[in-house]
Amino acid sequence: MTTIIASKTEGAMAADMQCSYGELKHTAPKLFCWVDALYGASGATEDCELFRVWACGLEALYPKDAKQKPALGEDFAALCVCVDGLWRYGGKLVAITIEEPFWCIGSGREFATGALHMGATVQEAICLAAKLDVFTGEPVQVFHLADLEKLPHGEWLR
Repeated sequence: MTTIIASKTEGAMAADMQCSYGELKHTAPKLFCWVDALYGASGATEDCELFRVWACGLEALYPKDAKQKPALGEDFAALCVCVDGLWRYGGKLVAITIEEPFWCIGSGREFATGALHMGATVQEAICLAAKLDVFTGEPVQVFHLADLEKLPHGEWLR
């Protein structure tokens, strides 16, 4: 799976870049930005791409039926962080407000959450998850809301 961390306190999002297909693995980005927010998606690669297209309003790039909310798998989850707050999305694409200062999703979420509760930064927490969770791996990415103007919008961040 993966690990994705969103922190209101740091105004940041972090993710590993390992993708697993059975016995095989490769690297791929899991974070993108749009307007004033950072997003991270986990689950099947196709579901993550459908979420990015939906969240960024890029339906014109895809067939006519893409303008509706896409149907995503049960293992899909995403996070969004901006200066106004933190939200979690599941397969039905309903934004659930997270009141806590940070939230983690994916197979390494317990490791990352524990690290954050002990005072780790998102960088330290994602590195710990990559070290301990077999489905989370390096390289890792960390992006901050303060740097949004420098980042490409609507694209997977590399």
